[in-house]
Amino acid sequence: MIERGPDRNEIVAALVKDDPVDADEHAAQLATRLETLRTQFELFQVLVLKEINRGNDMEAFSYYTAYTLRPLVEALRIKYTPLHYRFFTTYIYFELPREVNDRLERLYFVGDAKVLAIRRDEAAQWFWEVVTSIDPRGMSENLGAPL
Repeated sequence: MIERGPDRNEIVAALVKDDPVDADEHAAQLATRLETLRTQFELFQVLVLKEINRGNDMEAFSYYTAYTLRPLVEALRIKYTPLHYRFFTTYIYFELPREVNDRLERLYFVGDAKVLAIRRDEAAQWFWEVVTSIDPRGMSENLGAPL
């Protein structure tokens, strides 16, 4: 009789294993990241505003995407899907509540520089609402539930 090795399903099961998450350690990482987001958001918004005021629309939009939308999405992920907080927009439609995605879409699709200034203000207000609503002390409790 020929001895067979593991079948394909056994190999896949052995390769695709999630390591257990240390909830306290991950919560500490999230708290640190949240503080960094707060600091960077406040620091870099001036770049978006400066380019809007100069009429440099492409630079303003680029900065808006990098320094306004990206931190907003990361903060939303920390709030709603803390294990995937670095996924940014990957799987966003599957993992964030529909009303959050609807609101984000409005911020992503900007027609011109005048609308960009309005959307930046809306995004900034939402960012601060999100980060102040997250309690770092309770984060480890939310990490036990599977996604």
